[in-house]
Amino acid sequence: MEGQAARQGIVLRVRQSEVLPAARANPEKVQRVLFNLIENAIRHTPAKGTITVCAEASGGYVETEVSNSGHRLESAEPERLFERFHQGEPASERVHGGAGLGLSICRAIIEAHGGQIWFVDSEVDTRVRFSLPVSSSSGTTRVKR
Repeated sequence: MEGQAARQGIVLRVRQSEVLPAARANPEKVQRVLFNLIENAIRHTPAKGTITVCAEASGGYVETEVSNSGHRLESAEPERLFERFHQGEPASERVHGGAGLGLSICRAIIEAHGGQIWFVDSEVDTRVRFSLPVSSSSGTTRVKR
């Protein structure tokens, strides 16, 4: 997705520990979650903005966060954004397409894996974080860049 971000003048950064514990998850499903979150971030980040994807171990979970600069989440009820067909802006103010399904799909996938997804409070940007349980085999995964 770096090419899509670059075409819109957005810098996409990845920041994580080089070695993370393996999460108990279906890689294709988690890829779908990341795709949806990064696509949303690209849609809501102005040119010359930055999107950062980071991953870290936290207790018995691997936590991944997608944040974008230049656009702070304005919703009074951020948890409602995870509901099917709910969109943050009223239709009269909406400048971006979408059916309001992306975040609900993300929540369904993450919760089906025993994890959680939420918005992180931030004064300057929008941050979405999700957790996935560490695999019981407790192996590690070397992250490819």
